[in-house]
Amino acid sequence: MPSWMMVSERMVTLPIQWGRADLVDLVLVANLSIARAMTDYFDLLWAESIPAPGRSPAADVAEWDALLGMLEHGATIESAGRALGLSARTAQRRIRGAMAHYGAQSQFALGAAWMRDIATRRAVG
Repeated sequence: MPSWMMVSERMVTLPIQWGRADLVDLVLVANLSIARAMTDYFDLLWAESIPAPGRSPAADVAEWDALLGMLEHGATIESAGRALGLSARTAQRRIRGAMAHYGAQSQFALGAAWMRDIATRRAVG
């Protein structure tokens, strides 16, 4: 049955009754070991996932542009994510996706590759 679960760096939040869509009647598990295990599990699931049908690479680039643009001006990944309404986890995941897309081994290399891409897109478009 569909439901939800929230995992942060230090806590796991579960519904008391599985299958409810609302965020009431919660169980909070504030245990660092459990939170880390759940984070590792979700990271593994994410790494093995495939994109939803119909999603274009251009959509990914648009998501990266806003985030990388804020990093270019000195924001941290976490603060840029917050400013864009993203969780730290989603912002980190988008950075990893951009690094994979550009074949970057570091965030510095990502910035250089992204800037080249921006320049190319401006010249073409």
